[in-house]
Amino acid sequence: MTTKTALAILGLILVAVTPQFAFADAYVGQFLGQRDGEAYRLSIEPGAGHRYEGELYVDGMRLALGGRRFGEQVIGQIASPEGYIDIMLSVQGNGLRLEDEDGEVIFFHRATNSEGGEIDQQQSATAPASREVYVNRVRLDQQTLQALESQNQLPIADGRYWYDRYSGAWGVENGPTAGLVIAGLQLPGPMPADISGGGTGIFINGREIHPLDQQALYQLFGVTYQGNFWMDAQGYIGYLGGPAIANVLQAARAAQSSGGGSVTHGYDSAGGARGTLGGGMYSGRTATGKSVFWYPGM
Repeated sequence: MTTKTALAILGLILVAVTPQFAFADAYVGQFLGQRDGEAYRLSIEPGAGHRYEGELYVDGMRLALGGRRFGEQVIGQIASPEGYIDIMLSVQGNGLRLEDEDGEVIFFHRATNSEGGEIDQQQSATAPASREVYVNRVRLDQQTLQALESQNQLPIADGRYWYDRYSGAWGVENGPTAGLVIAGLQLPGPMPADISGGGTGIFINGREIHPLDQQALYQLFGVTYQGNFWMDAQGYIGYLGGPAIANVLQAARAAQSSGGGSVTHGYDSAGGARGTLGGGMYSGRTATGKSVFWYPGM
């Protein structure tokens, strides 16, 4: 379980904006960038509800992007199969400056007509004919996917996910919990028991939890037990058919408020690691292609 109530997954970037999307909007259009010899292509357009929506093309991948205007900047997120990446966009001359949550920066210039034509051709060559988002090993139809993105005001990256409708926990298939979202969403279910890979003998709402989930629980309570458990959206947990025996979210908040935040680590493509204080499980990919995974207690 994560040590944050990750409702930020759904609402982190919902901030007040000035309702002004003019044709001369500096954030709207096609942009090209380069970093470390790798080409980046950014497409942004005004979305519903005074939002910006778009896509970032990098290394053969198409990553959905969404955000809102906050003063002179756009604060938002990029959705990758491994998680959400917080970003900040600002105007830089005739282009844009993109900074991700790790402080890595890419500069983009506005594409010319000829460059825009190249973008269109490359997009049509790399973009899939239809979205491929799987939840609990069932592919979402386009109507369900569009409704889900519209409801939550966040893009969802193509990929394979698991979702626990009772607790709101979610993650990438074969992986641990990546966060908590609204429980009870009308998504396919139930979860297959082995959707997280298993190997722990601990089942929560039918899912055999990942070893990193078990480690996170051990970090909170000092002990874990094998068996079948239930967990609800408020964080209460208990043996299947029995009463609540603990509350994961309350324990996490208590650990944080006492100053005992877990040490978390990340890794990048070069294998380097780093630690930070504060706890919380996070997985993602930076805008410059670096994969990261942090979790409590490692």
